[in-house]
Amino acid sequence: MAKKNTKACIISPNRFRMRKLVDDTFYDILHSGKGVSLVIFTSQGCASCRAWKAVLMDYLNINPSLIIYEVDAHESMALANEYEIFHLPALFLFSDGEFHSELNCEANTEQIHQAIRRALQAPAQEAP
Repeated sequence: MAKKNTKACIISPNRFRMRKLVDDTFYDILHSGKGVSLVIFTSQGCASCRAWKAVLMDYLNINPSLIIYEVDAHESMALANEYEIFHLPALFLFSDGEFHSELNCEANTEQIHQAIRRALQAPAQEAP
């Protein structure tokens, strides 16, 4: 009988998927986080959202320490209203669990990197 490989492979969960947030867990999870987090509000039928999520997964190859969360705006309407979501996708940057700013840039890894860097150099904005 062949011996199974018992070595554990440790892989960052960020490299392969986004963590999903909903109304009930949004603030508890974000406020307990350290470092830089990005929250993307999406919708299941949104083609732009799918494209952005693919680019964000590529971006994790450049910046694996970034934590990315996804909120389905239709499932979490209270959060979508609180963050005044009028278009999808919408991206928000958090630093050490606190709101920092909305993120506006083109959907490519270099633009995301530059936008995050610029946003973090600026003072934090007031949360919506």
